[in-house]
Amino acid sequence: MPEVPPAELDAEAMIAVLNRHGVAFIVIGGYAALLHGASTVTIDLDITPSPSPENLDRLADALREMGAKLRVSGVEEPLRIPLDRRTFEQFPSFLNLRTHHGDLDISLRPSAPNGKTFDYETLARSAVRISLPEPVALASLDDIISSKRAAARPKDLAVLPILEELRDQVS
Repeated sequence: MPEVPPAELDAEAMIAVLNRHGVAFIVIGGYAALLHGASTVTIDLDITPSPSPENLDRLADALREMGAKLRVSGVEEPLRIPLDRRTFEQFPSFLNLRTHHGDLDISLRPSAPNGKTFDYETLARSAVRISLPEPVALASLDDIISSKRAAARPKDLAVLPILEELRDQVS
C-alpha cells in the first residue's frame, strides 16, 4: 500500500501551538537550516523538546490539540497512539507524527559526532532565537551540520555542502 503524502507543512502553526502550551523546544533539521538561510526544501518540522516531565506533559497536550498520529513506514494511514508522558518513554529516540499542520518529527536525542547524541541542554546553549512572528529557538548552524554529518543519511549528506557554504558566508 502506498503511504499517504504528508499534509502541507504549516510549521508556523505548529510552533504557535507549541508556544501556546509553553513547550520548551529547539527547532532542528531542515526547517532550522531553512530559517538560517539555506536554500533547501523540507517537508516536515523537526524539534528536540526539553525532557523534563512537565515539559513532556505540555508537549503531549500540544500534540493532542494538533491531532497528532504516529507515522509508520509502509503503513498507509497514521496510527492513533496515546499522547502522554509515557509515549516519550516508549519512543526514547524519535517520534514521527502527522498533525493537522503537517509532519512533525520529535527527536529527543539527535545524532551528534562520534556516535553520540545531542541533548536539549546542549542544543539550547548555542541556539539562535528568532521570531516568525512566533518566537522560536533554532539549533545553531554548526549543530545542524554536525548532526547531519553524524546521521550520514544520503539526504543529510547531500545538503551538507549547502549548509557549510552558508556557514562560511555568515562567519
